[in-house]
Amino acid sequence: MEAAMSSKRILFVCPSYPATGGVEAVTAELALAFLERSYEVFLMVSAIRMTASRMDDLVDRMYVLDADKPLKSIARCIKEQDIRIVLNQGDFSDVCLLKSAFPQVLFITSLHAIPFWEVETFRNTSFLQHIRNNRGLDRIKVVARYVLSRMMPNGSHLRIRAWYRRRIEQSDAYVVLDPLYKEQLESALYDGQAQSAIRVIGNPLKYAACSDLEGKANRVLYVGRMNLPQKQVDHLLEIWAKVQEEMPDWELDLVGDGPDVSLIRKKAFDLGLSRVHFYGMLDPEPFYQRSSILCLTSLLEGMPLVIKEAQAFGVVPIVYEFAPSVHHLVEQDRDGRVVPLNDIQTFVRVLIATMRDTEKRMQMATEAVRSVQAHSTPVVLEKWIRLFEDVAGDSPESSTA
Repeated sequence: MEAAMSSKRILFVCPSYPATGGVEAVTAELALAFLERSYEVFLMVSAIRMTASRMDDLVDRMYVLDADKPLKSIARCIKEQDIRIVLNQGDFSDVCLLKSAFPQVLFITSLHAIPFWEVETFRNTSFLQHIRNNRGLDRIKVVARYVLSRMMPNGSHLRIRAWYRRRIEQSDAYVVLDPLYKEQLESALYDGQAQSAIRVIGNPLKYAACSDLEGKANRVLYVGRMNLPQKQVDHLLEIWAKVQEEMPDWELDLVGDGPDVSLIRKKAFDLGLSRVHFYGMLDPEPFYQRSSILCLTSLLEGMPLVIKEAQAFGVVPIVYEFAPSVHHLVEQDRDGRVVPLNDIQTFVRVLIATMRDTEKRMQMATEAVRSVQAHSTPVVLEKWIRLFEDVAGDSPESSTA
């Protein structure tokens, strides 16, 4: 019995905390779910700050990462708490390098983004912006890398690709959010050969599916970080500038905070937007309950929780095609709508059409609620438990998904 309990001691490494985004939300949801299943759970975070989040329920189980000696502070926690499973929730650290010192511990890395997001961000930054951001020799290097990334997509950023391969091979399991991400890594790094270490587990959804769609108002919703390079909230404001006159009985709510909130507010003012409301960092549930449409104009996403959260409340998502995997979250014209990336004009047309067609919108809302069942926390938790058993050799299964 003592050995069995010892094997159920988990350390989440979440160096980005205290953040206010998806990684924190997923970590809190999984940690609390494991606690309910009699696991002992601990968290290693960069700092502890009381915020309006479920992470606050776990503050007594948190250790603070020593920024100067991060691996030593993690190793100390592993020893003190007899940790048997380390879940790196950020893929932003060298946690898996501790494997040689703790061979009895399972080191699992989660990638909460699309593979090679760094490369995609580089490619989607304009040539002129690269020129402005660099000087001298660095400018020459970035120009060469920019040209190479377009002429030979698989031949650029070799150091980043090598870094991914090392992290996969140094981890007992490397978890991605979508089957397409697994295929992408295997294609880019292993000539298409299947890798049992790369597993697929989606994010858990903390909200239960809503059966009551009454009370929906003519409100469009954005929930997320106020961030321009990735979230492109400025695109949403430009879309609203073209929508507001044609649809005078609709309003836009923006829920969230972030580094660019001042710039975004200024953009709204400069565009002369009306019926736009900034709410800051609040619990999004009341907004999901009353809203009819969710808009997401991100450049890059992994598997954004906000889409499935909105669908759980019958909020119809209209989103950019930030990655092919978005079609695993939104089935076109069935439970939402997907717009070509950065196509503002098409987004405007689709948004107005969805606003006007109440009957079709309610049909999609009903299907959206039905679509979230596979993402419920109990379903996702069972996948994690099976992964632990499989990697530890306690299960005859060798699932790759």
